[in-house]
This record gives sequence, structure tokens and C-alpha cells, in this order.
Amino acid sequence: MNNKLVILLPEFDVIQARYEARGDEIQSLENIKVLHAEFTNYAERLERLPNVLVIRDTTHSIAKKVAKDFASTETASLDEISKMVFDYASSSNGYEASPLCFTIYDDGKFLEADANVMEYEPEKEYYERILSALTQTIQNELAGKNPYNRVETAYSRRFIYTDDTCISLIHASYRENILDMHFVLRSSEVAETFRYDLKFLYYLASSVFLSLGLNNLKDSVRMRFNLNSAHILS
Repeated sequence: MNNKLVILLPEFDVIQARYEARGDEIQSLENIKVLHAEFTNYAERLERLPNVLVIRDTTHSIAKKVAKDFASTETASLDEISKMVFDYASSSNGYEASPLCFTIYDDGKFLEADANVMEYEPEKEYYERILSALTQTIQNELAGKNPYNRVETAYSRRFIYTDDTCISLIHASYRENILDMHFVLRSSEVAETFRYDLKFLYYLASSVFLSLGLNNLKDSVRMRFNLNSAHILS
């Protein structure tokens, strides 16, 4: 979803005025009208997706419109991101986006990290099990409790959690002052559950950041989400 598509689709009278002023060696005005209708129909289908911006009014500043849209995406809250995921699934065939990927960047302050998500009753035990397992793995590796009896550092490749449940993989990797959190979700029900999963994984990333002793004055975070099935149950 981080890829944004901007479609410039001026009204037909704008196209006609250009044709009358410049002419066209290949297309007739009638053919251009048919093509414009085809593009219009296709654009109407695409613009239901949250990462597609269709601009029809080309008489005002296009750059400002695009910049405003991009800025709103870059500053989106977790709830707004969850809504984008829902919109993407609801606009997909069978109400399922497969796969769906997006990345969230954070300066290490984790302003939306909220421990209360751990009390979300339907997933409370599940979230606690994942957080405890990954935290224990990190502690063991830093203490040298691994098959190699090797004390790991924040740069270890061994900070990983795997399972066959919906949240199936979490991998933390620290390189060049960036904590890279890679999340793979096998299955995501996005009408209700995913917004809690997103807040939980964001909170988990903040916990890993602290566990590794990172400093938000010099370190940042990249959270990569791979949703293999973002779906809405019918």
C-alpha cells in the first residue's frame, strides 16, 4: 500500500479543446471520446483503492493536491492505516486482498504504543503468548542461551518468532541504526480483528526496541507488514 498511483483524468471537454487546437494524426475525436470513456470506467474502479488518487480537475495546482494526499498517508494513525487495509480488502475480488503489503516508519518514540491493547479480551492470551515468547528469545540470545553458547548483540539475526497461527512470523533485525521489524500474517480478518493486531504488533515493536537498548535519539524503526490474506468474513 505504500505505492501510490496518481491518475490524471481531465474532463472530455478539456481533451476536445486540445484536439481542436492541436489535432491528432492517429485518432479521430470520436475514437478519443470512446477511449476517454474506457479510461473513466477503469479509473472509477481503481479509485476505490486507498492508495489511488484520481485527479479530474486539471485547472488548479495538481502538485499541491498530490502533495496533500501523500502527506496524509505519511502521517496516518494506526486506526487510519487499519481503515486503509479494510478499504483495500472490501474493494478486492471476494473481499480478500492476497497478498497485501505495507510499511510503517517510526522515529523510535512510538507515540501510539499502548499497553492496553494487551487487554483486548478475544486475543489477550494470544498476544501475551507471542510477546512473552519473543521477549524470552531475545533475552536468551543476549545471555548466550542458544545452541552455540554464543552471546548475541543487538545485531543478531536470531531474534525471531514463528508459528502456524494467524501471526506466523516476527523477525527483528538491527542494522545501521534501523530496527527492522518484519511481520508476516498468514490470515487477517480486517473488519474487526486486524486493527487490534496492528496496535499489538506496534506495541511489540516498541518493546523490542527497549529490550535491545536502542535510543530514539539515533535509532529509528521500520515495520514491514505482509498480509497473505487480508479478508472480510461474509
